[in-house]
Amino acid sequence: TAAAPAAPAGSGAASQSAAAAAVQTAQKERITDQWSLEKTVRGEMIGVMKLSIHVPQLVCDSPDAAALNEELAAMYVAEYKDYESDPDAEVPQGEESPQTEIINWDAYWYGDCVSLVMFRYDGGTDPGYSRGWCFDFATEKQVSVTEMLQRMGLDPDAVQQQMLRGAMQTFDRHMAQGGYYEGLRLSLIHISEPTRLRRIS
Repeated sequence: TAAAPAAPAGSGAASQSAAAAAVQTAQKERITDQWSLEKTVRGEMIGVMKLSIHVPQLVCDSPDAAALNEELAAMYVAEYKDYESDPDAEVPQGEESPQTEIINWDAYWYGDCVSLVMFRYDGGTDPGYSRGWCFDFATEKQVSVTEMLQRMGLDPDAVQQQMLRGAMQTFDRHMAQGGYYEGLRLSLIHISEPTRLRRIS
């Protein structure tokens, strides 16, 4: 397929594209890595593990930003900091790790507001989990999820109900695949059987 022709200089599409690029650049400068570690290490509790850790920081001088940066460091940096320079944690070159532990982040923007999402995967069959914070760079304050949704023109209660329905559908699908409901049905039969027999006699 042929590539779309470039927008002519001075056209609305070209200026929108330039504006979008400027916004993305500004957004990238507002959140950077405060600490990262890409290293295979050995630990008493973890064995040999490949670490891929990236923890962000808000580039803002406000007290809310400083508190959030400190919270992120305490939650995601503290337990890995020693692996950065501990010679006992070094793994000989060529020794492979069976597992990878990942901590990473992503930023979802709405104007000057960002939803900062941390993702953590501890290896193995663990599906990983996420946690998020919202921050408004215009006011330099942390905002609640409810405030963020309202700024986006959404009803927080409706969003919560929709998410709950989606989570329940996913749970039901996984439980049905795992035979959970069949096991529950059999358990209920076993529990109710003595009652039924007493009624018959």
